[in-house]
Amino acid sequence: MPFAGIAFLWFADALRIWIGSGVLRENLLLSNIQVASGILFVGMVFAAAAAISVMAATVEFSSGPIDPMLARLFPEFGRTLLIFFALKMAAMFVISTANICRKAGILPRWFGFSGLAVGVALLLTPTVSPWLVVVFPVWVLVLAALLLTGAGQVPADATRPTLTPPLETAPGGQTAGGA
Repeated sequence: MPFAGIAFLWFADALRIWIGSGVLRENLLLSNIQVASGILFVGMVFAAAAAISVMAATVEFSSGPIDPMLARLFPEFGRTLLIFFALKMAAMFVISTANICRKAGILPRWFGFSGLAVGVALLLTPTVSPWLVVVFPVWVLVLAALLLTGAGQVPADATRPTLTPPLETAPGGQTAGGA
C-alpha cells in the first residue's frame, strides 16, 4: 500500500508540473484543489489500510485475547473510510484534473467530459459498493495511457510565451542600446 500511495503522489505531481509547464494560463484554484485532493486521498487510503489491517497486527503482536466486536469494527471502519471519504477526494481529483486538461485542450474532449462524469458519479453516489473503488484507478490508468500514447503533447498554441526583459529607457525616451 505505501508504494501505491507513493506512485500516485509521484504521478499527480508529475502531471501538475507537466500541465503547469505547458499551459498558457493555469487555473490556480483547480490546480490547488488537484494537489490537496490527491494528498488527502492518499492519506485516507493509508488510514483505511491501517484500520483494515489492525486486527492482523493485533494477532501477530499481542498475546492477549481479541475482542470480537473490535475485530469486526476495525475492517468496517476501514472500508467506510475508503468508500465514503477517500473516494470523495478521488472525485475531486478527477473533476479538477479533467477540468484543467479540458480547458487547456491537452487531452481529447471525450476524456475531459467523461472525467467530469466519473468525478460527479464518485462524488454523488450514495451507495457503499466496493466496485466504486475500482473506478478511480481505471480512470487514472486511462489518463496515463492517453498521456503515453501522445495525446499528452501540449498544443503549440497553449505553450507559454518566452519572456524577454523590458528594454530600459534612458532619460529623453532613448533605449539603453541607443536606438
